[in-house]
Amino acid sequence: MRLLATIIAAVLLLAGCGTDDKQTAESTPAPTSPAGPPTAEKYQTVEALKDAAVGFGLSCPSWVQDNAVQAAAESGTCSDDSVLSTYATDADLQFALENLQGMNEMAKENNVPVDPQLIGPNWIINAPGADKLAGKLGGTVER
Repeated sequence: MRLLATIIAAVLLLAGCGTDDKQTAESTPAPTSPAGPPTAEKYQTVEALKDAAVGFGLSCPSWVQDNAVQAAAESGTCSDDSVLSTYATDADLQFALENLQGMNEMAKENNVPVDPQLIGPNWIINAPGADKLAGKLGGTVER
């Protein structure tokens, strides 16, 4: 199984070489693995992440890319309670996850509901219903 995953990764890597078509790399739906849910993709832009999420059912009535999330390469909001962000490095993503975890703990201590977060390899969707996107986008659901 690990050999098959390595071969698939190598084929996908080689398939991406020599193309300037950002649309393909930015918005390709996550493939479904034979063993379960899709493998989460990396997104080059927060706009591409938003487009994929909306395509799979995320409500996004008023998109604003504001790049306000600390440590994010790009970020934006779909509404007052929906934030999407992409990260340039694993360290930036981990920093954001630690901050998010701290905010979630404070909210829970104050009996404030916490929306689920869907975390991918270089992105976070923090929005009501984000957990419902995991079957299409891949990623890990956190609360």
